[in-house]
Amino acid sequence: MKIGRPTKYRKRFCKEIIEYFANAPYYETIEKRIKTKTGAEIVELVQIPADPPLLAKFAYKIGISHQNMIEWTKRYPEFRESYTRAKELQEAYFVTQAATKRYDGNFTFRTLVNISNWTDRKEVKGALTLEDKLQHLLASDEPLRLENVSVEDTTDIEK
Repeated sequence: MKIGRPTKYRKRFCKEIIEYFANAPYYETIEKRIKTKTGAEIVELVQIPADPPLLAKFAYKIGISHQNMIEWTKRYPEFRESYTRAKELQEAYFVTQAATKRYDGNFTFRTLVNISNWTDRKEVKGALTLEDKLQHLLASDEPLRLENVSVEDTTDIEK
C-alpha cells in the first residue's frame, strides 16, 4: 500500500511544457499615449519584450513547485525528455531576445549561467611560466590545488 499524497503528474504535461516554451511570445504590443502641445492625444503602438518563459512559471501554472517538477524528471522518463527539450527552448528564447536586442546581453548571459549549463570560461593561450600560472590561479575564483603545477614548471623559478 502506497502512503502519501497522490501525484499530480499527468502525461499531458509532457506536451504542455514543450508548448509553453515553444509558443512563448517574444514581445507584446502596448498602447503609448502621448499628449501634444495642443492637447491632442496620439496613441502609438509600441513593442516591449515579453516576460520570459520560466520553468518555475510553468510549474505554478500546473499547480506544483519547480522542485516537484525536478522530482518528476527522475521518476518519469517521458517527462525528463520533455523537460530537457523545454530547457533547450528556454535557452534559445533568451539567446533570441538578446540577439534582437530586446534583452540586455549581460542580463541574458547571467541568466543563462544560472538556468542553463553556460559558463564564463577564460582561455589562456600559449606556454605559461610558473609565475604566470600562479598569477592566473590567484586572480581566479578557483581553489588553489597543487595538481595545477607540475615539477617541470619549477625550472622557471629564479634562485
